[in-house]
Amino acid sequence: MSLIIVMMLMGVFFIYIGGFYFITQDEVYPFGTDPKTGEREVILNERHHQYVFEGIAVGILMYNGAGGMYLIHHSTNYAYRPAQVTMFLLIGIGLVIFALGLIVFMFIVKEEILEELLKKLRS
Repeated sequence: MSLIIVMMLMGVFFIYIGGFYFITQDEVYPFGTDPKTGEREVILNERHHQYVFEGIAVGILMYNGAGGMYLIHHSTNYAYRPAQVTMFLLIGIGLVIFALGLIVFMFIVKEEILEELLKKLRS
């Protein structure tokens, strides 16, 4: 039974990281280099493309968020133990906020919104 669950979780992770995207692409790069500076970059600045590292990072973050949602749900089993309910809720909410915050930050970096905002603030 546990082998089936592990295989299901691996399949979901494969989908989360964009595994089908990587299979269908001709060339897949784990990292890239910035054409302007030549420095290594891990987030591709194109909405419809990604590096392998970027997909894996977002997949791990989505798993953290899903784990947080599970802890929030699991806290309902301890209605008569307020300390455990509070602990599960705080950890769960923290994981969800952490995952969502980093995914949104990665999207902001990907879309170069942060650079445009900083340029406007400097001028």
